[in-house]
Amino acid sequence: MNRRRHEGGVALFVSLIMLVLLTALALSGFRLSVGAMRNAVGEELRIDAFQNAQSLIDMTLAVPANTAVTGPVDRANCLPGVTDPDCFGNTVSTPVGMGSAGISVKVRRLAPEFAPPPRGTGYSAVKFSAAQMQVESRYDATSYGWGRDQLQEGVAVIVPANE
Repeated sequence: MNRRRHEGGVALFVSLIMLVLLTALALSGFRLSVGAMRNAVGEELRIDAFQNAQSLIDMTLAVPANTAVTGPVDRANCLPGVTDPDCFGNTVSTPVGMGSAGISVKVRRLAPEFAPPPRGTGYSAVKFSAAQMQVESRYDATSYGWGRDQLQEGVAVIVPANE
């Protein structure tokens, strides 16, 4: 009879150890899933900010007046309200559907004034020239809990050559 009581205590001890191990396993699984969720949210915010910055460039280039080739080299035009010392004027059209808070677009004319069109564009170097520009967009929505990104793209505007 003494043996049975002694064996009953061992079973209780083993079951308590198993319960502690299962609890530790559950807590570590929970911790891993929370970390994975944070990583996924961060990646989603990064991609969203990149797409918004790219959309700013696309919407800017959709308006032909934003890439005017009549200005001097190194002239930069910006969105209204942008206070950048490099901006010559605030003549870039505001992108439709984007609020003005946290966005910035700058279009800069690059040197030389005119160059031959890029290869593979199908334009004759004799009849056409290219004005080269750089479009820079900044998107910052961190004050709303979202991401931020900055992009730069080169653009060649094809124009008839001066004869």
